[in-house]
Amino acid sequence: MSLRTTFSNNMPRMPGGWQSWRIKLGCVVVLAVLYGGFVWHMTQQHITPRPVSMDIPVSLVRVPPAPPPPVPPIEIVLPPVPVFPPPDLHLRHG
Repeated sequence: MSLRTTFSNNMPRMPGGWQSWRIKLGCVVVLAVLYGGFVWHMTQQHITPRPVSMDIPVSLVRVPPAPPPPVPPIEIVLPPVPVFPPPDLHLRHG
C-alpha cells in the first residue's frame, strides 16, 4: 500500500466550526479529569507503610593521625632600602 498525501473520498471528515471546538475541548477536559483522578488516587492511597527511623549502633574505628612535623621558625627579612637618584628638574622661565 502506498502512502497518500490526500484523504480518500469515503473517509469521514471532522466536523468544522463550533462542533470541532467542542470535540477538542471535550478531549482536553476528559484528559484533565483522568490525570487529576490519577494524581488524587496516588496521593490519597495509604497502602505503603510510612518510613520508620531505626537506630543502628555503629562503632567507628579511626586511626589517630601522626603528629605533624615541627615547623621551622620564620625569619623576618626586611627589604633593602630603595635608593633613587634625585629628580632632574629643568625649570623654564618664560
